[in-house]
Amino acid sequence: MSTDATNNDSQGKLVCIFGAAGGVGASTVAANLAVSLQQGHSARSVAVVDTTLTGGDLPLMLGMALGAGLRALPTDPQRVDEALLMNAQATHRSGVQLLHLGQSSPLRPVAEPAVLVRTLELMARWHDWVVVDCGCATERVTHTVIPHASTMLLVATLALPAAQRAKQWVQWLIDTGVPSGKLVAVMNRCREDEAAYRRQLQSLLPCRVGAYLPDSPELARESLIEGVPLVATQPRSTLAHGYAELASSLSGQSMGASDRKAEGVFQRVHARFMGTRHAA
Repeated sequence: MSTDATNNDSQGKLVCIFGAAGGVGASTVAANLAVSLQQGHSARSVAVVDTTLTGGDLPLMLGMALGAGLRALPTDPQRVDEALLMNAQATHRSGVQLLHLGQSSPLRPVAEPAVLVRTLELMARWHDWVVVDCGCATERVTHTVIPHASTMLLVATLALPAAQRAKQWVQWLIDTGVPSGKLVAVMNRCREDEAAYRRQLQSLLPCRVGAYLPDSPELARESLIEGVPLVATQPRSTLAHGYAELASSLSGQSMGASDRKAEGVFQRVHARFMGTRHAA
């Protein structure tokens, strides 16, 4: 696996989020992290991309209507342009831009790898942060995104099967050429009685643990019912604080990488595109 992605200073940071196993909360982490980045960096532009095979849960978690999404993209990457992606994106009330797979049949193949790569390249030109929800690590799309990521967040829990699976995936990624510094583990749904496991985890994983997100099932359930990320509905909660710390740690890693004006690249491109539409 090649990791020579083109992540120069003129591009936004691509954060690939994937679960060590199904059901560990990768989509929840993606939605809350994206909003947390937007809240903590109001002068920056943040997008979240849902690439999961079955259409993903991000529209539900963000309380947004389904749109055209990635499944409407052509098979030829050269036909992926500004106008096409602008029409496929939707704006969340927080300012985060959502691009998702849409509501097509899950039996249809996901976007061709070259098309997905082209899409992410354009998104990284417009946004300071692009959070990509890849679902489970076993999905093919995850392996398409990984070589182009600035940071990879592996979501797991402290339960032994998920933690062991996380170790296996981290080691596999390192063995295939991914620098360990790009890998960050996020332990989700942590309980107070699992404190002993936390002390053992760092010796188990060959990468740093970026966050221990506490288990707050009631808050998470309310957030899902309301269709608003928890960091927006319960900003003073311990869980929201955990997301804010994770966002801050990622931002600290990339300070100085982008010196964009408050309007952001995406806003300038959007304004140009809308002007072209009105002129037509």
